[in-house]
Amino acid sequence: MSKVFTLGYAARKADEQLDKLMVDPSMILIDIRLSPKSRFHPRFRGPALAQRFGNQYHHVRELGNLNYQDHALPIVLADAPGGLSLVSFWMERGYPVCLLCACSNAASCHRSVVARLLQEKFVYDCEVVHF
Repeated sequence: MSKVFTLGYAARKADEQLDKLMVDPSMILIDIRLSPKSRFHPRFRGPALAQRFGNQYHHVRELGNLNYQDHALPIVLADAPGGLSLVSFWMERGYPVCLLCACSNAASCHRSVVARLLQEKFVYDCEVVHF
């Protein structure tokens, strides 16, 4: 069964949770922010994550929310089919993935949309855990 974890780094204890997930050498960290930047959390900038996790880290811009700056607008993924195919590459090979973004609340975040789309793609073979 494929496993998808979602994590927003603005959530309380997110860094600790990420460290626990990434202990698994098969875990793939998929950064689904439109741009892998963070003004207030240097550890969550793309280059810092790439240095910290090496080839376990991948930025998939295609799954970024084009409307991330205005929460009044609906979630619009940059290129859902393209991004989902990139994540599917790992999942089809049995790797667990962690979808990373900034939001603290999964319920109102685009990572829930991406996780749901992955569940639809893999139907019964995909478990999602939100942190």
